Amino acid sequence: MFSKHTAIATTLVVAFFASAQAQTAKSCQALVLSGGANKGAYEAGVIYGLTHLLKEDQVRWDVVSGVSTGALTGGGVSVWPPEKPVEMSEWLTGMWLNMTQDNVFKLWDGGFQEGLYN
Repeated sequence: MFSKHTAIATTLVVAFFASAQAQTAKSCQALVLSGGANKGAYEAGVIYGLTHLLKEDQVRWDVVSGVSTGALTGGGVSVWPPEKPVEMSEWLTGMWLNMTQDNVFKLWDGGFQEGLYN
């Protein structure tokens, strides 16, 4: 039986190869990332795998979009130049591997209520 991660990985791989085969000189290659907590780290791992296994021109995205945690990952992808996919993927996975609560939000000394009302 397929797990969610297997289904996501399979979808990404099939979509990637389908788009690579349909690519023409006037095509646009897009990377769309979903939201959902740990999926950002998972997506970074998939991007890492793609950039290390495929040719550089196969991992150049003209458009990068994401929702929630996918927007964080997409933002990380979009700030790197297209000719540095391996470096981008290594930075991206490093970011997710070193992510801590302190990097994401700050706890207020007086708790949630103080932060909500002040």
